[in-house]
Amino acid sequence: MGIINFRSLRLLHGKLHDRWLAYKRWRELRRFVESSIESSRLQEKRAQEKEPDYPIDIVVTWVDGNDPAWRAEKAKYSVEADDINDDASRYRDWDTFRYWFRAVEKYAPWVNKVYLVTWGHVPKWLNLKCSKLCVVRHEDFIPEDYLPTFNSHTIEWNLWRIPGLSEHFIYFNDDMFITRAVKKTDFFSGELPRYCAIALPLRAIAPMNAHRHARLNGYGIFNSNYNITQCIDEHPEKWFNYQYGSDVKYNVRAYEDGFVSGLFFSHLGVPFRKSTFQEFCERFSDEVGATCRRKFRTPHDIMHQAVQMMEMYRGTFAPVGRWYYGVPFYHIDIDVDKEIDAILKRKYRIICMNDHEGLVPDEFSAVQRRIIAALDEVLPEKSGFEL
Repeated sequence: MGIINFRSLRLLHGKLHDRWLAYKRWRELRRFVESSIESSRLQEKRAQEKEPDYPIDIVVTWVDGNDPAWRAEKAKYSVEADDINDDASRYRDWDTFRYWFRAVEKYAPWVNKVYLVTWGHVPKWLNLKCSKLCVVRHEDFIPEDYLPTFNSHTIEWNLWRIPGLSEHFIYFNDDMFITRAVKKTDFFSGELPRYCAIALPLRAIAPMNAHRHARLNGYGIFNSNYNITQCIDEHPEKWFNYQYGSDVKYNVRAYEDGFVSGLFFSHLGVPFRKSTFQEFCERFSDEVGATCRRKFRTPHDIMHQAVQMMEMYRGTFAPVGRWYYGVPFYHIDIDVDKEIDAILKRKYRIICMNDHEGLVPDEFSAVQRRIIAALDEVLPEKSGFEL
């Protein structure tokens, strides 16, 4: 009879015990996730969405990149700046902005006011007497210490200061177009903005420009100041939500890790609450102030997506799926065909028609004509925002 190796038995018992604990933990986590998903489905069925009775504004930023005065002022600071993200495609005029206003009037007639944020110039065709239009210049709301600015992040971090802006507003860039009829409830549920809280890890893509670096900085703030596991425990039905489908797996990983390495943000119109914007700016005044003092976008900035993150981490948002609002397109290659198809067939609530540094000047005019022709086909009538 062989000698019993008690040490080996103890090691084996330890391994089996560890595996049993891991399996038990896995089963508990699975039940937790599945019950949260089912709870979110039941809550959605019971919810009776009513159109909000409060005003909802739109804020849109625009710049005339051909304005000699603007170009001269920008040039004075460009020579002093380094490490800036200032590609010419960011300021190129596609002559499509009038269709942006036509879309708002046709597809979102419930909008209270449209705040056009501008350096100082306005389109020649703009009807300044339109009752829904408010033209806001940078000096009207951005603190003097931050002016002049050519940093879109600086402009965005001060939107909540716009005089008269409603508590609930939707922020657009001038290349983000509503392409079919939308309702107030598409953007807000009760008092809460609709967001997609999926902890999708960020993937580094070369070159890592200022914009991509700036996205990372917001996660640093939240991983340092919030515990995502605790946040999910407080609102599991919003993080393990049926609308996320298989994307729930990313939130399970974040829940176990205790931090996020990224979140999914679509480059489209975004609903915000002014009070949350202000709260973030006051709580993280050093980070916001440092960003606002930079004349151009840099890798050290933080982005306005951090305001969305604050709502997500507190559970003060209504969940929506990844492609709920729409998709972004780029003016290159096959994307142009898909973009035009989306415009003509009204496939999405919103699309973003991104310019791209890869689109050389020789190709610009041809693509521009195609885009304008599609927009003119679905939005041929002048809006009240036009002369």
